[in-house]
Amino acid sequence: MDASAELADTTTTVCPECGALLPANTSCHDIFGQLLALEYQYPQSFGAVHHLMVMSYNVQHPGAYTDDFWNKTVAMLNDVVEQEISGAQLRKRMQHELAAHQGRMSIKIKGTPERAHQHAWTMRAVDVVTDDPQVYIERVWQWARSIVATLEQELQV
Repeated sequence: MDASAELADTTTTVCPECGALLPANTSCHDIFGQLLALEYQYPQSFGAVHHLMVMSYNVQHPGAYTDDFWNKTVAMLNDVVEQEISGAQLRKRMQHELAAHQGRMSIKIKGTPERAHQHAWTMRAVDVVTDDPQVYIERVWQWARSIVATLEQELQV
């Protein structure tokens, strides 16, 4: 049994996809909404790390995505972290990718699949929550780097 699951009690719940320990009646999707709300409240945060936040969340919550979309998201996240690609450069890359697929790319799996990529994540969306926009930017970068490091470490095993 996962350590997070052992700690869970009636006041907590565990995310079935990323393994985060969350307050009862809270989901990682709720946390994602909190992060989006912070970005809306502080637009400078949005421009700085929105692309990283969304990719990080999607990589850790792949249940409704195709393997192809998940793999492309991991590759883009890795490129952003390793090469410090900006949000504008990433949008250009995504537009080129869509054009190559004639505007059609399968992202979502129909239905609710019973799969998730289980990894030993060291940081999750819940660890990013803060009211301070500068701390938020730092935490999103830290989260993205931790995902890339976890995946690199697991591939070397």
